[in-house]
Amino acid sequence: MDLAHLRVFRAVAECESYSRAAEQLGTSQPYVYVQIRDLQKQLGSALFTQVGKRALLTDAGRTLLAYANQMLQLEEDAAWSVRMSKGLHREQLTVVAGIVVTNYLLPEVVAAFRERLPNIDLRLDTFLPGTALTERFMRFETDLAFSAVASYMRHAIAEEVWRMEIVPCVGASHRLAEAAFVSANDFSKEEFIWIGYATITRRVGETVLRKLGIRPRSALVLTTPEAVKQVVMANYGVALIPRPVIAEEIAAGRIRPLTIPGFAASFPIYSMRHRSRDLSPAAAIFLQMASESAFKGPRTSGLA
Repeated sequence: MDLAHLRVFRAVAECESYSRAAEQLGTSQPYVYVQIRDLQKQLGSALFTQVGKRALLTDAGRTLLAYANQMLQLEEDAAWSVRMSKGLHREQLTVVAGIVVTNYLLPEVVAAFRERLPNIDLRLDTFLPGTALTERFMRFETDLAFSAVASYMRHAIAEEVWRMEIVPCVGASHRLAEAAFVSANDFSKEEFIWIGYATITRRVGETVLRKLGIRPRSALVLTTPEAVKQVVMANYGVALIPRPVIAEEIAAGRIRPLTIPGFAASFPIYSMRHRSRDLSPAAAIFLQMASESAFKGPRTSGLA
């Protein structure tokens, strides 16, 4: 039994679900199952019982949870103490964010922060969907994070910073580009270009489209927002893209947003900081600057 087992065990206990625990930990459901199976084998006792779709603690599981919480808290305290002894909380600031936030919302925040605090060693990392952001928090490897997923992160205080609008769009020469309104039927006839298979943009977009009765006839899936944007500008298919990604292209007339009656889709971007530790002065300043930089459009009028 090691701390990795206990982290997975605690996540399942808190979420009462293997799939939600996997999402919280940024890993796969099979990995969670294997960790719990191995832990139960080592201890010789069942830790969960399945009641419908809920994974509930057994008596043995409740006993273990109390010790797991103590051991994982000690790990967090030790990591923090080491950072304190090195003075990293005063001299280094690590910020983690997704691709859209890193590329389109934070660049001017970073530039302004560096101008204000040039002696701070600022590191901005990009994480991809499915990577273990929770693990980085538990090890104190990041001071601040910006993410659309914060529901199950017990180690973080999450506050909404931005609202990311999802825009239906086509290239400037696409047959729908000049339409005042686009019907659900016309939109359904086009090939869809999606950003990834399990991205928040796709999940939210598909939910809204289903409510409008729109069923894509076919789909092309690309891994990054930038790739989707380039295909749209080549006048192929229709896409749902976060507004910051295409703001400059809309302003320049290279991409046309579509008006679909009843379509309105967005999702929050949260700032996340450690629940058990105060922000360093540098992190507090960075968070304040980010919070004050709400996206307004292309670079000439705001962050992009």
